[in-house]
Amino acid sequence: MSLLGCGGDEVGVGAGRPLLVVVSAPSNGPQANLGEAFAEGFLAGFDGRVRRFGKLTVRVVRTDPAALDGAGSDPSRIATAADAYARDPRLLAYVGELDAQATAVSLPRLAARGIPVVVGAPGAVGLSGRGPGQLIGEPARYYPTGIRTLVRLVSDDRARVRLVAAAFRRRGCKTPTVVSDGTLDGDAALRAFRFEARRAGLAAPYEWRYIGGRADLGVADALAAAPRPLCVLLATAGGARGLTLMFATLAAARQAVVATFDRFDGRAVAAAARASSRLLIVTWARRPAETAYRELGRRAGRLLAGALSTLGARAQRSGRLLRVLRARATGELLTPRLVPAEALGIRVDPRPDAKQPGRRG
Repeated sequence: MSLLGCGGDEVGVGAGRPLLVVVSAPSNGPQANLGEAFAEGFLAGFDGRVRRFGKLTVRVVRTDPAALDGAGSDPSRIATAADAYARDPRLLAYVGELDAQATAVSLPRLAARGIPVVVGAPGAVGLSGRGPGQLIGEPARYYPTGIRTLVRLVSDDRARVRLVAAAFRRRGCKTPTVVSDGTLDGDAALRAFRFEARRAGLAAPYEWRYIGGRADLGVADALAAAPRPLCVLLATAGGARGLTLMFATLAAARQAVVATFDRFDGRAVAAAARASSRLLIVTWARRPAETAYRELGRRAGRLLAGALSTLGARAQRSGRLLRVLRARATGELLTPRLVPAEALGIRVDPRPDAKQPGRRG
């Protein structure tokens, strides 16, 4: 299976085949364009689909964590793929997942075998350590053996929400508002933001968390009662729910400042930039959306290729690859930045029949 395909049909083939690096990125649904950009970037950084490192031959394969209905990540599909790859003795590393929910499913399965998991977009603190933003049982529940196998490419939520809190303070917002989509990404960011808001001298946030029903109506009611001037952190994992909440928030929060994470494709961001409120994106690149994810994938590919070039056949020895990846990634950790949605630099077709933001096809 090449990076142009999805699924698990490489698992279990006969001995003597190349060792594997798995890239997990969605190929359908609202995050499909981000997934494609990440996968393409990885191939570019890794310099090919099949590479030799001394006597070691490594092949890149792809698995798709997206639900078949395009609504978001599918936990059962992720679990099935992660279990299958974790049983394959040829697996060297697992790269990707664009949200923390997906990582929370795959990580413990792979960590049980000591497989390095390289992530970029998920920022939840508890995936890799302790601190403001961690949830109950984190990070221990992700690491059955006690060895932390997650390798970050971008600083976690603490650095991301710190930027948002500072921006809100400069705007004169005494009491910020947080809208969470109720996912692991959303709730972890909300918790981290509480701490950083206090450090920035802001009051405890006014909070709204999605628990079901009409998201647009719930957000509208919550923001109507929120303190002014209105500064909103939209904490979501992206996906269909994230899209709904972003546009509902922008529609309800007129003349406000709305900050969110880089979890939406270019068409969605460009459409959101036309709202009357100012949209700020927490990203790791000069431009958000596909550009940022392509760069993230490229960095992951270069990181892995560099580690394998250094180790060669020794990459198969227990813990060697993880230690080299972690050392290299720590020294090159991407720092988040706040950029306006207009930095994307694309325009949206205003016609009613134009392709909808975030969708492919």
